[in-house]
Amino acid sequence: MSTLLEAFYPKLGRNSFLNAFSLNQTLMNDLMRLPKGNTPGYLGCLHGMRTVSMMWVVFCHTYTLALTNYPTQNLVTSMSELTQQWFMAPILNGYVSVDTFLLLGGLLTVYIPLMDHAKGRKFNVLKYYLYRYLRITIPLAVAVWFVSTVKINLGKGPSWFIFLRPAMDLCRENWWANLLYISNYFFDFCMGHTWYLCVDMQLALLAPLIIYPLIKWPKYGLAAIFVLTLGSIAAVFAVTYTEDLPWTSQFNVDAAKSLRYRDIIYINTPMRASPYLIGMALGYVLSKKHHVALPKWGVVIGWLICTALALSVLFLILIPYSESYVENALEAAFYGSLHKPAWSLCLCWIIWACVNGYGGVVNSILSWKYFVPLSKLTFAGYLMHAPVLTSHAGLTRTPYFVSHFENWYLFSGILCLTLPYAIFLYLAVESPAMNLMRLVFGKRREADQSNKIIGKDA
Repeated sequence: MSTLLEAFYPKLGRNSFLNAFSLNQTLMNDLMRLPKGNTPGYLGCLHGMRTVSMMWVVFCHTYTLALTNYPTQNLVTSMSELTQQWFMAPILNGYVSVDTFLLLGGLLTVYIPLMDHAKGRKFNVLKYYLYRYLRITIPLAVAVWFVSTVKINLGKGPSWFIFLRPAMDLCRENWWANLLYISNYFFDFCMGHTWYLCVDMQLALLAPLIIYPLIKWPKYGLAAIFVLTLGSIAAVFAVTYTEDLPWTSQFNVDAAKSLRYRDIIYINTPMRASPYLIGMALGYVLSKKHHVALPKWGVVIGWLICTALALSVLFLILIPYSESYVENALEAAFYGSLHKPAWSLCLCWIIWACVNGYGGVVNSILSWKYFVPLSKLTFAGYLMHAPVLTSHAGLTRTPYFVSHFENWYLFSGILCLTLPYAIFLYLAVESPAMNLMRLVFGKRREADQSNKIIGKDA
């Protein structure tokens, strides 16, 4: 309607409230608007990092669904073969993609207020809470409504109701837990992949306890981050060791141990806090705009250490998947507690290097301007990719043959099918909601785009 008013009644169409719903505004000025240069405070590499991480999440979920939910012809063989192949490590350990989003969330949660403070704008905690809650919750509520009511009527197949009715019933019963961001502490919860939003929101609600000290007493704020990070790492170590839990969420452990790991480590906010806290520290460092001059050999050493550490995090997971491996609680505790902060430190180097001119080809790729529209769609894509996956599983009429080619083929299809859902949710819900909140809260567009908190699952 606002688009028609804008076309036929230009003066009325320029009304700020109506313009928030205009297709021209949401499509051209929001989604398709590309950066014209590096404005002060612009962290361009984050757009590429978001986009690549979101594709990684979808890819891992494609493999997971193929191995656990599809009726397959070769389940036992595929499980055995796929978990023994070295190049499967990024899939078996794709959970670190969630830690990437947690780190970005912590970074921006600190970076934006500190940049605003440097420009003389005070940090308003009430506005911070309201804006963050509404911006995330409005698209989430629409997605929950879609799964609760509409989705089950969009298809029919041999397994359609087997896959879709339980999800629909859970969303009808427990929708409130999602919108209160406490569903990660329920055994059965609506849209299971949204556990990440709960963790991110709970950490964001506590973030002002760190933001205020970083503004007024930076040393105390950084000390608090350090102590809390160590506490999170120590808690994961202690619980993993005493409960005899696996290295991470693994396919080759019994169901009881896997569920135990999920409940007390994987979706438990204090246990997932270290990447977020490290991101907060990075946000403080970047906000100070201190340029450190590094010699070429220093840059090379930095990238070599970062690469070696990242590869170690990803590929060490092959050890507990090897046929000859004997379970060892101490090894599991060390890896389980250290791999997330180690991965986060790798990301910190990449972001810091890109921002300070040491990123080279990595920065050229991650800061590619056409990642910006895709980055804006990541939250909507995150919300909708899981419903698309379960719809495909419900429509499948023949047993699935698990292979790398078939999984790549399925991933490509899921990605393409998710895109129109994501575009519609962004244009019809997310972007208009953000436009209205800019009017209500007086939020600057530049800050809002930099503060895109996306997420969201693994």
